Amino acid sequence: IFIRLDISNDRVKVDVEDNGRGFDAQAAFTGDETHVEPRAQSIITLREKFELVGGSLSVTSGETDGTRVHMELPTSDDVM
Repeated sequence: IFIRLDISNDRVKVDVEDNGRGFDAQAAFTGDETHVEPRAQSIITLREKFELVGGSLSVTSGETDGTRVHMELPTSDDVM
């Protein structure tokens, strides 16, 4: 596992990567709320929370490529 934390300018950026068995991220995050891949639900909820405070969260994964989660949060208390 690789974790990178960057606190600079007005954003906190975190990348978490592994080289294990990933998943089809695009398929997991598409569809309506009743057909979301169960293991993706917690990431979707976390992304919604980040967006509420002006942040973002993205996932890149492939079944043979491992997984990368990129998160960003503003450092100020100003919410968009």
